[in-house]
Amino acid sequence: MQTVTQIFSILIILLFNWYILHILRKELIEYQYALLLLGAGLGMLLFAAFPQLLFHISSWLGFGVPLNFIYFAAVLLILALIFQVIVMISRMRRSIVELIQEVSILKVEIQKTKEKNVLSQMENQQPAMDHKKTGAER
Repeated sequence: MQTVTQIFSILIILLFNWYILHILRKELIEYQYALLLLGAGLGMLLFAAFPQLLFHISSWLGFGVPLNFIYFAAVLLILALIFQVIVMISRMRRSIVELIQEVSILKVEIQKTKEKNVLSQMENQQPAMDHKKTGAER
């Protein structure tokens, strides 16, 4: 790898890691995803700083070309992210169903309470009207 390309790669990766830390401080991303992305960023930084390490690891794992190893690692990282998102969506779906059920139960209870209040008001008004009639009849 040429020195200019290597320095440019390192700067881009450092900028990427800084941005991940920045959005983590603002709490726009969860820690588990930030750690995964920071780990990937540190791995990229390691390979950008020491490109021979990439060649040794890829040949040790049986990849003929280091680029194939990079693609393989990227696919694994993306699959891990997709798996995490699917788990998160499943949890949220269950929570939404529970919340809908609780809100529905509360709506029914509110409706029953309103009906009881209306009935009790009608019962309270009925004797008063009867009392007025008896007073007017006198």
